[in-house]
Amino acid sequence: MTNLEPLSWEPALELGIAAIDAQHQALFAEYNAMCDAFIAEAGAEQLNRMFIGLVDHIETHFRDEEALMRQLRHPEFGSHRAEHQRLLEQVREVRDRAKQGQVVLTLQMLSFLRGWVRDHILNEDSKILTKQH
Repeated sequence: MTNLEPLSWEPALELGIAAIDAQHQALFAEYNAMCDAFIAEAGAEQLNRMFIGLVDHIETHFRDEEALMRQLRHPEFGSHRAEHQRLLEQVREVRDRAKQGQVVLTLQMLSFLRGWVRDHILNEDSKILTKQH
């Protein structure tokens, strides 16, 4: 048993952009399922598959979000994209180890992902709407 908390969707996280909000909610659900599997002591193979899937979905989400920001000619597109790239560099390295069958999912990794995803939506993604004009 751990003190790992699930990600809870709340109104403050909504951007009001249906496609992006749906992707965020799906990422929360995937993250929470991965935490449940971790707490239940699922095997490394299952946890690695879940982690690989989560990273794949994060990549897709970032592409969609960046396309929206380009379309809106968002003034902070460059810095936002750079933040996405920093996270992807970190998780892609871990994903590559998972694909090789190494155990990669730790409480530390789950905690890092939880904080990054939630903070990024609250502090960075929220700017998509506030600075679009």
